[in-house]
Amino acid sequence: MNIFYQAANKLQYWQELYSALESGRLPASVTGLSAVHKAHVLLMMSLGRKVLALCDDEAGASRLVSDINEMAGSEIACLFPVKDLTFANIETASQEYEQRRIASLERISLGKSRVLVASIEACMQSTMPPDKLSDLTFTLRPGDSAELSELASRLVSMGYTRSAMTEGPAQFSIRGSIFDVFPVGESMPYRIELWGDDIDTVSTFDVESQRRFDTVKSVTIPPAKELLISKEELLENLEALSNRASGKKK
Repeated sequence: MNIFYQAANKLQYWQELYSALESGRLPASVTGLSAVHKAHVLLMMSLGRKVLALCDDEAGASRLVSDINEMAGSEIACLFPVKDLTFANIETASQEYEQRRIASLERISLGKSRVLVASIEACMQSTMPPDKLSDLTFTLRPGDSAELSELASRLVSMGYTRSAMTEGPAQFSIRGSIFDVFPVGESMPYRIELWGDDIDTVSTFDVESQRRFDTVKSVTIPPAKELLISKEELLENLEALSNRASGKKK
């Protein structure tokens, strides 16, 4: 990373762009860059700030994410994919793309990534507001109090599905005092073991064997869907719709 930083500081166009960014003299334009130079500039721009990079299409966005992360040596950039729209039965529709969108927003929100790369089409699709994403996301740690029925209700309201066994993202299961959950954006599920109403341990586990792996300090659980409507919001919207239909104003 230091090599790229030192190389960029010697370039006049970067010095001018950096000066414009720091002083707020925007918009600023840089033209004629190759793909690798675009990745270099975005990587440098992300030092100390979060960056949204727009691309013509999904393929270009995926390549840019790959270029930035290869240059950085870590997942500095993440893809905000196009939502997979379907008119089939909602129960059979894949939630993969929606979960990937939520996972990317969470990474940016928590500072795990600094560059969010998206196609114009992806940005045109509605998503969850940042404040609502922050409000719904929560973290569980050993020593925290957790009542299983309340925890289950909370996850269901966040778009998670209760199942007999946790095998995929956005699923959770309860067996006695053991609570398993596969948070959206994670590569493996987590097992939360309780002692009474207090969390004793939090650990990862293998989906196939269901054997526990490493104990961890905490697990953060984001919502599983972009569109979540509470009972209060639903009633308010129904009332507004009814008033509109009858010609009344609230």
